[in-house]
Amino acid sequence: MAVQAQNHLHLDTDLSGAPENAPTHYYTAIIPETRNIRAFVSLEWSVRGDLMAHKVTSSGDPVISESRPYRLRVSRSELTALIADLGRRVYFVPPYHPDDGSDHTAYRDQVEFIELRDIESECENLNYYRCTIVVQYDSTQAGAT
Repeated sequence: MAVQAQNHLHLDTDLSGAPENAPTHYYTAIIPETRNIRAFVSLEWSVRGDLMAHKVTSSGDPVISESRPYRLRVSRSELTALIADLGRRVYFVPPYHPDDGSDHTAYRDQVEFIELRDIESECENLNYYRCTIVVQYDSTQAGAT
């Protein structure tokens, strides 16, 4: 199984069958992956001047949020499919994964598809669009892939 950066990513609410076991739809990625990672912490000073940190935790561990934006090139029908999946919990395989036809299970996560933005048609071919999607990992999956 060759694992390498592919020119596409997989994202859908449904999975394909064997051997890939990947989300059914895949989209052409045109910009490398970036990550936005944050912990939910606020700092306050007490009346005595002590610094107090308030953290959102789960079972004693800080809750960490990770979102990843991706720039895509999509057709009209692919844009319609993305709009239909927006706001849903979806299966996701980032561009770094095995070749097509190989098992994608180890690289697949369930994420929240939280944002679709910067939709613009291409000048050279009006049947295609460029857009940015953002997927959100919860704290138990942050950094999983």
